[in-house]
Amino acid sequence: MTRHEIGDGLVTFGIVILLGFVIIQNQMLIIVAKLSPLKTNRPFRGLFQTLRVSHVWKEYCRLSPARAKGKLLLAKIALILGCVCVVVGIYLS
Repeated sequence: MTRHEIGDGLVTFGIVILLGFVIIQNQMLIIVAKLSPLKTNRPFRGLFQTLRVSHVWKEYCRLSPARAKGKLLLAKIALILGCVCVVVGIYLS
């Protein structure tokens, strides 16, 4: 295997891990949207607050504290590992 093939593999692996992070974040967003809806009649009034990552994580911790610690840790590790793999893979390519 050459250096470029290893770099391409790392970029692909990093993108897959980042997609895993997006799926975890989306699951948390869906749970927060169901259990803690915004208290407004206008649909786009609280859109930024609803999509903000810190708000979603805080509300998820409040709504399901038993699962929140592990899922948040997994999401943070996936985000960091995915970014590192993509950067190193681009450097090697």
